[in-house]
Amino acid sequence: MKHTTYLTLILLLLVATTSCHSKKSTVKTSDAVVATSSFEEMRYKAMLDNYAPWQTLVVRGRASLGDLSSSFELRMIHNQAIQISLRPLLGIEIARMIMTQDSIFVYDKINKRSITATVKEVVNGLPIRPTLSNVQSMLTGQPFIPGNDSITANDYALFAIETLQDDWVMQPKKQIEQASYLLLFKELSLIGIGGWQEGTSRQIAVEYSDFDTSTGYHLPTAIAMSAQGSDKKYTMQLSYNSASYNTQTSIEKLSGHGYEKITLSQLLKSLTK
Repeated sequence: MKHTTYLTLILLLLVATTSCHSKKSTVKTSDAVVATSSFEEMRYKAMLDNYAPWQTLVVRGRASLGDLSSSFELRMIHNQAIQISLRPLLGIEIARMIMTQDSIFVYDKINKRSITATVKEVVNGLPIRPTLSNVQSMLTGQPFIPGNDSITANDYALFAIETLQDDWVMQPKKQIEQASYLLLFKELSLIGIGGWQEGTSRQIAVEYSDFDTSTGYHLPTAIAMSAQGSDKKYTMQLSYNSASYNTQTSIEKLSGHGYEKITLSQLLKSLTK
């Protein structure tokens, strides 16, 4: 799987320019004047048709974070909860993470440690501050605006669109304060998202590839994520082997009885030693 080199180059290109504005030009014909923005709008709506709504999703695959690698199961209930279970050997769960709209719970079964944090605490230092729905979109390769549950055909006017050779980029016209966010497409597929905080080294990049449509949904089966903080960079690779949509799915918190409570920063430090 490629890393996010290509997307990073796109980010640097766009940061170096003044802004990503859609240039409206006209082509005169004998009967009418055709605006190129009409093509952009049709392409935008055709792209959204790729991403059908769903209620539940269960994915199995493999995840790598730094030098760590494990099989996993991902369960999601749309706009309600996410559960990730790490199962490196014989399907035995060694860790579980649950995210709801306002809280995050992490259970380290091997070392008997647990974390409870608010979503606000976790995303506070990020260039973009995603909601639960945004994270679900990020994990399924669906386009979104940070802070919005979803985008629709009627939201076309919210974006500035720029064509870059074979690819095209959408940026929300109204960006987050002191931060910028973009979506990168090839034809009708989202192939990358990026966000960065002005005047800092903080940035997020996600690259999507190897799309599967056998389930009737447009799902990337290879995802590369990169998050640069103030002094550390984290990378994660996800590979999806199977996906089941709209089946009966449950999200289960653990009691945490007998677990030592630690902070998220303590866990991240232990993972990067």
